[in-house]
Amino acid sequence: MTPRSPDTSTTEWRNSRTDDDVEHDPETGAYRVRCEDTARRSPVEAVVELVATVVGRDELDVGPLYDVVDVDALEQLVGWEDSRPAVASGDSRPGVRSVSFGFEGCDVTIDGGWVIVAPNASSDR
Repeated sequence: MTPRSPDTSTTEWRNSRTDDDVEHDPETGAYRVRCEDTARRSPVEAVVELVATVVGRDELDVGPLYDVVDVDALEQLVGWEDSRPAVASGDSRPGVRSVSFGFEGCDVTIDGGWVIVAPNASSDR
């Protein structure tokens, strides 16, 4: 079953901590971070960092992402660093626009340069 991502179009997101790029939606419990605008982290790094934040553990204490998805394929599908065309609008990458999967008891969606992580209430961690 494919995890359902929160509707980001009508949600009021708020900065959740001192790291200004992480936002939280208190209504859904989802967190998100915009990643395509920076070369600071890859999609895989962003997923691991944000999931660790959501589950309250250190990044080194969450399971390996490669046990859940092919991380090389994920980078190629949604990678936004040097391979992204220079276009003014935010959601400009051709090809795959959204990828969703479960990881560490969370629903993870990478969509249009955003990594969105929501705790999955029905999942054991």
